[in-house]
Amino acid sequence: MYKKKGDIESAKKVNNKIIKENQNTSLSTRANINNLYISLYDENNLDEAVSISGNILEKAGLSTASELSDVEYAIESYARIHDKTIPDFGSLKKKFSEAVNMPEEYSLLGNYPNPFNPTTNIRYSLPFQSSVELKIYDIMGREIKSINIAAQSQGYQNITWNGTNENGTQVSSGIYLYVIKVKSLENDQTFQKASKLILLK
Repeated sequence: MYKKKGDIESAKKVNNKIIKENQNTSLSTRANINNLYISLYDENNLDEAVSISGNILEKAGLSTASELSDVEYAIESYARIHDKTIPDFGSLKKKFSEAVNMPEEYSLLGNYPNPFNPTTNIRYSLPFQSSVELKIYDIMGREIKSINIAAQSQGYQNITWNGTNENGTQVSSGIYLYVIKVKSLENDQTFQKASKLILLK
C-alpha cells in the first residue's frame, strides 16, 4: 500500500516489522523479497538487493521455486540493463540453482535397490533442516534397527541400511517394514511415512 503511494521508507518499515515478528515463516520471506525489489527498482541499490538475496537463500525452504527464480531473474536483469557487476556472481548463481531445485515438501522416495543384498539406500526429501528417525521392523512388528540423526540439512537425503540389527548381526532374508519420522528444526512441521523393503540372500 505504502509502495503504491510512493512512500518507500514506510513500506520498508512495514516489511522489516513483518520480518522481525514472523521469523522463519514464508511471510517473513515474502517481506524480504519485497525489500529486495524496493532496493532494486526504487533505490537502485544492487549491493543491498544481493545482500537481501543471501538472507532469502539461507531460508530457501520458506520460498517457492517460482519466487526464487523470479528473484534471481530480477537481480540478473537489473545488472544487465544497468551495466553493473553482481558481487560474487558465480557463487550466487550456484546458490540459486541449488535452492530452486530444493524439495518443497517432505516425502519418502523409497529405497534402492529393492529387493537388496547386502545394502539399500532409503531416500527422502527435507524442505527444512530436520531431525530424522528411522526404525526398521521385522514382519512380526519387532523393532530390529533404529537410526537417529539429530540435525540434517534440507535437500534430498538418504540413509543406508546394511541389513544388520542393533547388535551388528546380519538379519535373515525376508520382508521388513521401515518407518521414517521427521521433525523440522525451523517450524512445527512433522512428517511420518512407512514402507516395505525386501532382503534377499
